[in-house]
Amino acid sequence: MRNDKLILDIRYFESDTPNVDGFHPADLGKLLTLPRKSSALTGARIARKLRELGFTTGVFDHVYINFSTAAASGEVSFANRSEDRYHAWYRYVDVGVKKMQINRFSTKRKQAWLEAVTLQVMTFLAGKSKEQLAIVDEVCKQLTIHGDALPIVHKIKETKTYSVIVSYQIAPEMKQSTAWVEYVDRKTGQRRLGCFAKLEFYEDIFFLVSSVVVARGTIVFKPRSSFKADLYNKRYKVPITIDIDDLPIA
Repeated sequence: MRNDKLILDIRYFESDTPNVDGFHPADLGKLLTLPRKSSALTGARIARKLRELGFTTGVFDHVYINFSTAAASGEVSFANRSEDRYHAWYRYVDVGVKKMQINRFSTKRKQAWLEAVTLQVMTFLAGKSKEQLAIVDEVCKQLTIHGDALPIVHKIKETKTYSVIVSYQIAPEMKQSTAWVEYVDRKTGQRRLGCFAKLEFYEDIFFLVSSVVVARGTIVFKPRSSFKADLYNKRYKVPITIDIDDLPIA
């Protein structure tokens, strides 16, 4: 029985030989002149947005995209690796590329190509599922609107009188990741939006905000309680408290 997992991570690799048992593709940088750091951020950004919207990948949750000059250009297929199948937490997906063609692209075009081919792989994984294909389409639209400032929702709290949405951005413009809060007064319709933290690592948001409390004109983000969370949260003053009136009106 298929055990659908929400996607967790997308990573990129490259190879000039068939991706088969006993072989492990290399990190980006030698065959394709794609910047390793910004490419990794692109994979994380798309994976986390897909996860927010409910995109599932089967028994695995890590997708390893391998750009292969040994495959036909534009071809997308699961790698012929028996150890990756059925029970592994990751799967390699080979994408055939022409090295010289990609390397001639400008930096801006390389970024656009990487996003497009990543979504092509997600379409491949979605198969014939209308629900999953709709999620891929939505992420494509959001990337077109927001680019690398793509907002990713972490937590939502709603009542009859207000709603609070906590979101984050993964290293927009190759700068620090940021955490955001949106507060909507449902009685007046007024919407407030502001950045409440610069994150050393985007994953810090998962430890910083475990629950949301709204009381007496303030929003309090209660951190996760665990030994690991305590280590991560030492970089911040927790719990984070925000006066609603201090949030800019959007």
